[in-house]
Amino acid sequence: MQAKCFLADNFLAPEIVYHKAKGHYLAGFRGNEGVWRTNYQYKGGKKVGVENNTFDTISAAVGALNSQRIYLGRANDGASRINYNTLYLVGSRDDVLKMLLDASVLPEIILYPKVYVGVFHWPHTFGPDRIAIRIHVNESRPMAEINGFRDFEVTRDVGCGGGPAWTTVHPAAFHAPLKHFLDKNKIQ
Repeated sequence: MQAKCFLADNFLAPEIVYHKAKGHYLAGFRGNEGVWRTNYQYKGGKKVGVENNTFDTISAAVGALNSQRIYLGRANDGASRINYNTLYLVGSRDDVLKMLLDASVLPEIILYPKVYVGVFHWPHTFGPDRIAIRIHVNESRPMAEINGFRDFEVTRDVGCGGGPAWTTVHPAAFHAPLKHFLDKNKIQ
């Protein structure tokens, strides 16, 4: 599986991130067990395709929003953008880093400081060579680990001042701090 990306809320559990990246979604629960199924589109009673909100490029994710920007955190008017306030990337280490570098110049990421990157790497959940990355913002310091994602702050690393203003960055701004974290923690 090449790297996939999608926009969602900040509190997805790792198994939901994994299945969403594969094109599945959580239909419901039976007891404590999630029931995964593919969501098919129908037209006139005939199956016409598969609804999949995961993308091979960050540009495609932006295009699906009919926008030129991804807003991480609350919207300019102060309202929360429910379900679209966190960017997730899932794949091998190299594929995820390549996705950040290969992003088009057009999809700008609008950040409301402070900015965090979360890394999830459990070989028994995702496989030995798969990671999940969560890029999100939070006005207060989040816990160091949420739902298994190890968060670290990249506010200044991506060129965001950390003040009360919005900042626009290119997705490639996240490449260097993420690569440094993965190297330091020996995550391949």
